[in-house]
Amino acid sequence: MRKTSLFLVGLVAGFLASAPAFADVTRNMTACLQDGPYKPKRQTVVLVDGAIIEDSDTKGALPFWRTELARFVNAQASEAAVLMAPHEQVSLGMLKPDGSGVNIFFEGCLPLLAPKEIEELRNTETKLDWFLGNGWEDRNSEIAEDFAKSTAISAVVAARALAAVAPMESIRFAESPLLASLRNFAGVDLNAGIPRLVLITDISKYGMPDGTTEALVTAGHIDGAKTGLHLGYSELHLLSKGSPTSKGAFDYASALFLASEARLKTLATAGGALTNVGAPVDVRVFQGSIVMQSNPEIVLPIRMRVAWDLNNTLVNSWMEETQGKIRYTPFSGSLSCTADKQCEFIGDGLFAQVWAKKNGDEPECLNLNERLPFGGFRNLTFKIDEDTMKGSVADQTCFFDGMDKGLPFEMREVVDGRM
Repeated sequence: MRKTSLFLVGLVAGFLASAPAFADVTRNMTACLQDGPYKPKRQTVVLVDGAIIEDSDTKGALPFWRTELARFVNAQASEAAVLMAPHEQVSLGMLKPDGSGVNIFFEGCLPLLAPKEIEELRNTETKLDWFLGNGWEDRNSEIAEDFAKSTAISAVVAARALAAVAPMESIRFAESPLLASLRNFAGVDLNAGIPRLVLITDISKYGMPDGTTEALVTAGHIDGAKTGLHLGYSELHLLSKGSPTSKGAFDYASALFLASEARLKTLATAGGALTNVGAPVDVRVFQGSIVMQSNPEIVLPIRMRVAWDLNNTLVNSWMEETQGKIRYTPFSGSLSCTADKQCEFIGDGLFAQVWAKKNGDEPECLNLNERLPFGGFRNLTFKIDEDTMKGSVADQTCFFDGMDKGLPFEMREVVDGRM
């Protein structure tokens, strides 16, 4: 079997000698699936802060940003099976350091095979195929090596195409070119799966506030609303070259991104592990209405995205309600299923309290200043029976007048729905 060499510095350097001064989108769709049991339900977008790009011609060790990128595109590394789903679509881009937008320079599907897929291929492979080097493992190794090479070359070309900017001085994170460019990101095609966003930056270069959790969360919500970011109900991971200067960086950044339609799961330094969030094996979208008041009846439209992994643990799931403007919240828990498409949700007792300014047993609900989604209630319950969902949003100590038993809702599944 042939040996593979993934990020060949010499190959990249030789290519750059004749590379154009601009970056087109490189596409490697060989491993993409249009349907079938192995089609992934999630896509990953990895964006590099252009303000941290080092010399792309550095020999020896790869610069930080390329090392972090490699973790998501090297299908032959053992870490790939932890970070990525088989055949998952990955998009790579540069956040322009002048704040003008995002340059997507690579799109493709990771040539990582599912365990059952490997078993099927082994059962169909002949001894002659293996002897001649035409077996499934040889073929996939070649595809994986080509995929990794194409991402490495396109990344360096994209880095060289960035306009030169002055060295970045310390600036408030909320006012950074990073977030300005992210605001101009066009988003993703949800047909490729629900979004996971990875930002590669150096958080130590940005100023973040310090203070109590309540003050940090308040500041994060305010700054998040001002940024105008709409990240499309994404799962978010932030990988930083340096450590944040503020001890409350995670609380502040979590609140800022929550106000921007994303749930921050990881804030880690170089090579750090991502918070363990399984890839979804199924995603369903429901829409319907919720009763907010019985007399006179006030009903609001609602939508929900329910996604779960192999262990029936919910991942990147969200619920929204509309009253003049859309208010939303992510939620966590698990599904207990007794039959196909007959499931009961078991929540974590937090629900809309992810928006709260402080932790504790007493809920922050019916806040007249922020008007938390769903009143800030803590308990979400529902049952799914085929394409119908019935449930309620409630709280032991918080309730609207006349609705002390909770706010009932009913929804129907949207076939091929996207949210």
